[in-house]
Amino acid sequence: MGQKKELIRQYVGSGLRLSDALQIAKLSKSTYYYKRNFKTTGRTKTSQTNVNGQLKSDNEVVKRIREILGLEFIDYGYRKVTVQLKREGYKIGKKKVYRLMSENNLLNPTKIRTQVFNKEIIRSKPKADKPLKIIELDIKYIYIEGNKRHAYLITLLDVFHRQAYNWTLSYSMSAKVVVDLILKFVDDHIIPCGVDPSTLELSFRSDNGTQFISNAYRRLMEKFNFTAVYIPPATPQLNGHIESFHSTVQKLVCDKYEFENLSYAIEVFERFFDTYNNHRYLSCLLDLPPNVFITFWNKGLIVLKEVKNKYKFFFKEEGAGIDNQTLDPNSPSPFEVNLNNDLGFFWVS
Repeated sequence: MGQKKELIRQYVGSGLRLSDALQIAKLSKSTYYYKRNFKTTGRTKTSQTNVNGQLKSDNEVVKRIREILGLEFIDYGYRKVTVQLKREGYKIGKKKVYRLMSENNLLNPTKIRTQVFNKEIIRSKPKADKPLKIIELDIKYIYIEGNKRHAYLITLLDVFHRQAYNWTLSYSMSAKVVVDLILKFVDDHIIPCGVDPSTLELSFRSDNGTQFISNAYRRLMEKFNFTAVYIPPATPQLNGHIESFHSTVQKLVCDKYEFENLSYAIEVFERFFDTYNNHRYLSCLLDLPPNVFITFWNKGLIVLKEVKNKYKFFFKEEGAGIDNQTLDPNSPSPFEVNLNNDLGFFWVS
């Protein structure tokens, strides 16, 4: 091939037209101009996956992915599906999971971000370095189709580990409903720990809704020495954690269910909050559910570091793994077997 191309160059250099030279050399024009692509083709696609020492076909892997995504209130993308599979013993990478989900139309739609927030406002968002320090609360409208009216969902969300402590869904959003919800929070999450609420230095962040500026609400804050913090008007991003939570509620509950009555809506939300707090992975919590995360945190197995003006969590012991058996908050920690070794803890950076 190289000799023919050199001969053609000589003919053309002598004044012969290229088309005539190609005809003499019996070489097509496309072949003459062809340039080899020296890029590697990449690794050959695998059709099997090692699962706890046994090989499973791609069809079996896809079946398991469908089962994961078929669970109520689960909307994982390929990265969280990969985490779930690895915790079940699958030796699989996120690139293969992405390929399998793409080939079977299991990927989530691409998010289109159209709203740009003021960066200075975003930087001033509250940061909590421990649980029970900052709680955001807000009201979301839930439409009850059977009664042709809205109910009101009020949730108390811990900024630190995103746990939805308490919630209520009713046709009333009076100050009394908010006060009763906070009293229930104190009874459920503070008193059982033997902690004096007035020593917590706990703040409640909300907008300036009438329920949150009422005398009853302010008296409750004073009674327990809580701090009521109000965000400025038109800055919902300052309560971004509860706003993000309500986006999740909209996507996983409101957009998928039609409520015939309030009782049915409450039943659905009871299942949702159980899944959210105990089973659904959150990327910001090292792919752990809030209640599981806080259990590991209380055992001293997770550390908090400030990275580029943001708080991020890391496992305290390098290389420690988690499988599904350890995701029960009441089960022994996956790291406890190494707590007393001579090497101590490692920081993950």
